[in-house]
Amino acid sequence: MIDRLTRQMKEAAKILDFENAAFLRDQIERLRKGENPIDKNETIKPKGRRGRKQNLPK
Repeated sequence: MIDRLTRQMKEAAKILDFENAAFLRDQIERLRKGENPIDKNETIKPKGRRGRKQNLPK
């Protein structure tokens, strides 16, 4: 699993998706420490979404 996440992290960095690369880096570090890679207070970044966030009406 760590190998797969590492490949994904490198690919994300290669296409300049640094936010996703950092998210994957943090997951890898948690796995290496034996922790749950998904913190219950952290939201999962949806795949395939790039660019600026839209300002949605309130």
